[in-house]
Amino acid sequence: SSAARGFLPQPGPSDQRISFIDVNELCDFIKVISETNHGDGQTLEIDDGAAEGYGWAEIGAAMAAAAGKQLRAIPLPAFAVHAAAAVNAASHRILGASTVFSPGKARELRHPDWVARPPGNDSLSGWKPSCLLPEGFAKTMRWYREAGWL
Repeated sequence: SSAARGFLPQPGPSDQRISFIDVNELCDFIKVISETNHGDGQTLEIDDGAAEGYGWAEIGAAMAAAAGKQLRAIPLPAFAVHAAAAVNAASHRILGASTVFSPGKARELRHPDWVARPPGNDSLSGWKPSCLLPEGFAKTMRWYREAGWL
């Protein structure tokens, strides 16, 4: 991971806000909702409970703590993100392979507001998140280390 190498690439705008959810908590939420009638027909946005999501400074601090080192933030200019996505998509097209990193994904990465705004999801199911971003990054780094990827 880039954090293990001491840097944090920032593909989004400097004022971007992002919500996160631990994958295990997402699975728990889906299980609770699927076993009840709560949320039928509704669009449900869930997150870790951070009301306004996280900015790059908070993301960087959580990643640095999980990696156990200071991180150098590297803001990526919009044109570089879009150009890299276009080149990646074209090269994959030529090779007949699929890719996740495309011009559409670049637009998503650059969107300024990815904050979930849950309409009282905790009251829908009795479910509440318990894993905030710092703990989630720490769990992820432990997993990378145990898998031998770091």
